[in-house]
Amino acid sequence: MFRYERGGFMRNTPVFDMLERYRELGHISFAMPGHKGGRGFPAPFLEHICAYDVTELAETDSLHAPREAIREAMRLAAAFYGAEETFFLVNGSTAGIHCMLAAACRRGGKVLVNRGCHMSLIHACILFGLEPVYIPQGLLEGFGVPAPVRPAQVQAALSRHQVQAVLLTSPNFYGVCADLEEIAAIAHAHRVPLLVDEAHGAHFAAADALFPKTAIRAGADMAVQSAHKTLNAPNQSAFLHIRSDLVDRERLRAYTVMLQTSSPSYPMVAAMDLARAELEDGQQWGALYRACVALKARIAAQSAICPLTAACAGGYAVDETRLVFNFSAYQTTGFDVFRKLTEQGIDAEMADLDNVVCIATAANTAAELHILEKALLSIAEKLPPAGTRYEAAPPPVLEQALPPADAFDAPGVYLPLKQAAGRISKTTAAAYPPGVPVIACGERVTAEAIAYLFALQKAGAEITGLREEQIEVVK
Repeated sequence: MFRYERGGFMRNTPVFDMLERYRELGHISFAMPGHKGGRGFPAPFLEHICAYDVTELAETDSLHAPREAIREAMRLAAAFYGAEETFFLVNGSTAGIHCMLAAACRRGGKVLVNRGCHMSLIHACILFGLEPVYIPQGLLEGFGVPAPVRPAQVQAALSRHQVQAVLLTSPNFYGVCADLEEIAAIAHAHRVPLLVDEAHGAHFAAADALFPKTAIRAGADMAVQSAHKTLNAPNQSAFLHIRSDLVDRERLRAYTVMLQTSSPSYPMVAAMDLARAELEDGQQWGALYRACVALKARIAAQSAICPLTAACAGGYAVDETRLVFNFSAYQTTGFDVFRKLTEQGIDAEMADLDNVVCIATAANTAAELHILEKALLSIAEKLPPAGTRYEAAPPPVLEQALPPADAFDAPGVYLPLKQAAGRISKTTAAAYPPGVPVIACGERVTAEAIAYLFALQKAGAEITGLREEQIEVVK
């Protein structure tokens, strides 16, 4: 173990040692953050990053009361993305989701959401006393992943429920997008704001002809994007955009202060400014788009791997730079393929039962894409055709027995998960990534949900929200 020597003392540094060991592996990254080990940053930024780590001084402006440089940087971002106003966030898209819901809704209100939402939405419902109304999601044929909700589903739900906001995820982790233009029109006809978790779509503005339309340009009232997922920005960097006459702008502004640290990272803020400027050029993203389309075509031609493309997405718009490879034709799981890639020095972003997901950004090189292609084909060559497989479908939407905040505040007890059917959950259990709830706080646990969690775990998924295969339920 490396020991950091300072002032004559030898000190244990386990986290530093861990990161040094990882760095020395020299893995190729098809995971976030989008800067890929710093390659996406200009040299002066890397050279002086510690000098940029300052506080609010006369010369350095203030993120929470911007007057000069930071205010101008956010104005430039708003102009580029088509927003009326943009906020730089240093607590990630999670903070953005919380800010949007807190600004658009009042305690005790309902919010219409897709079931495949991120668990941070459930946390927001707990924090702000909101009740989620879930729209069930079907599966994308051939891939077994949640398909975006259809406009007709939103229309039907708004006709049945009095909600204060609609919050949808688009794109999802797999790069598949909802029809936000039609959904925005439906929501606005009901005088309800449309909020979008667009965490995986910060790069869409690079080239309108190549990527799906951004949420704001499609008519959303607010959208949050994780700059760190696909752009050259550190983890936790995010943009929050607003263009709306249905949301109190000053209320939103107040929550961006309340729900973030009072000591924001200036290197993070500077990186978001740089990321927007780089994205405006767009050339690198055009080249990446073409390279990803070609890579998918070659893999499909040379193997039984099925890449996710717009042609097989059931009419949904797709981000072609999101590399999703389906291995259901083989006797394997996405988790196994993920591990095999890691063994070959390639870090994918996530996996599920049938798919492995890689995040390519403008910081990836053509050589890295070629190495990924060779690795995937090599793995496929050694796999037998599909035989007995893990068969597991997400359970139907569970009964919301208590509002999330009430369930969270209620006395609880831990039970073995296999004994929890019929009980009300105090926690949110999900495979992470992507963090989509299987059992959400306040829902009545079912045998189907338990079986699905065990199937995911058996196949290799990491399950959050449990404690040694026990779940906390209302006492």
